[in-house]
Amino acid sequence: MGLDFSQLYSLLGLEPGCSLEELKHAYRKRVAELHPDRHSPKSRDDKQSIQLARLIPLYKDAIHFHEQHGRLPGSVVVETPTVPASRGMASSRAFPRKRGTAPETSPIPASHWWLLLGLACLIGYLVLSAFPGKESTPGSSAASGTRPSAAHADTANHGGHAYVLAGMDADTVLSIQGPPSRVSGDVWEYGPSWLRFEDGRLVEWHSSPLYRLRTRTPHSPAGQ
Repeated sequence: MGLDFSQLYSLLGLEPGCSLEELKHAYRKRVAELHPDRHSPKSRDDKQSIQLARLIPLYKDAIHFHEQHGRLPGSVVVETPTVPASRGMASSRAFPRKRGTAPETSPIPASHWWLLLGLACLIGYLVLSAFPGKESTPGSSAASGTRPSAAHADTANHGGHAYVLAGMDADTVLSIQGPPSRVSGDVWEYGPSWLRFEDGRLVEWHSSPLYRLRTRTPHSPAGQ
């Protein structure tokens, strides 16, 4: 494990042998703690901004490492024992294969299983992101006899998926959209897409087709 990943685990308060879910949970919590919108202008610390700017690229590198190797950097690599070629040949001569039976195939190495599992998780995430849940039928709230609040009505009318709306605070946006890939002042960047805050409230956004945000429209009313 290199020095950079040691800093990542240190910033998140984790050990190198932690799971991927533990890493993601600790990262979201730490981003929320370090984000400048959580602190008043007088209590803001340049050290927190530096830690946040360092934490985000380290986290992205760790996730990329997991997608390539099926494990987090610094975790123990599990190797499967191999049988010497000479022993395998001797076994074949001592116990010849019966006529009509299929030849034996070698098992898939454990490292390949981790790689396949990581690819499956990535494909599943991309599919779910591209196809949001099915929208509920109109009038379902009226049939129950109760009138939901504005926030619940918005969630119910869009298949149970919350949307990022203008005026939301940073914590609510973070819980819906997830942590940004880069923070630049009051702007949160998600690849080519971005969100802009003023006084701790969301005021403007741009949702690129290459990275769609959880917004109703590609552009905020102020940006159209």
